[in-house]
Amino acid sequence: MQAKGRTLECWCALCSQAPTAQVSSSFLHFIISLLICLHDLICLHFHWRSSEAWHSKRPLLLEAVKSLLDEQNLAVQKAISELIVVMASHCYLIGPSGELFVEYLVRHCALSDQKKYVNESSKVKIGAFCPTELRAICEKGLLLLTITIPEMQHILWPLLLKMIIPRAYTSAAATVCRCISELCRHRSSSSNVMLSECKARDDIPNPEELFARLVVLLHDPLAREQQATQILM
Repeated sequence: MQAKGRTLECWCALCSQAPTAQVSSSFLHFIISLLICLHDLICLHFHWRSSEAWHSKRPLLLEAVKSLLDEQNLAVQKAISELIVVMASHCYLIGPSGELFVEYLVRHCALSDQKKYVNESSKVKIGAFCPTELRAICEKGLLLLTITIPEMQHILWPLLLKMIIPRAYTSAAATVCRCISELCRHRSSSSNVMLSECKARDDIPNPEELFARLVVLLHDPLAREQQATQILM
């Protein structure tokens, strides 16, 4: 257990240096390997007899992952997206940090097929990988958070309503609307509570704004992922 704790500390220290370090292909490969290693460690921690030391390092771990959220390399983004889902399943995502990671998934659900990835770091890949695959991973991950992890409901709602308005997230609208429908279905018995939660936050758009935005999105009935159908549901 002590060795695992030291491994985590080393990982966090390295990740915290990633944004300021001169990024090379070998360094990016190293970061990707560390993300995959952490993914596996979190999956295994439930089976350890003593996990107090691990739990005490959660804030450090979250800060380390947050430091990588602006990385443009597709393989790193893939590893982070998969790690977010695993962290959510083990109740790591709480408070503002949880919302930040959810927004990360939404942002990558909105990846465009036409977007050009010319960043040199995009040359660092694990196998054959493209933006379309990253988008599919994030769409699946966001749905998993919504449907299979009850602890995430208080983070996803009403945050996902906020994700409908930004133009940058237009291509994620179908997935976001589907997740909102699933949340409403699971929480249908507490509709009054859901409405009060919306009113309690100043950053959540009002019903008129949401309605206007959804009407605009309906102008393209052939948008991918059956966007119009998901909106009307």
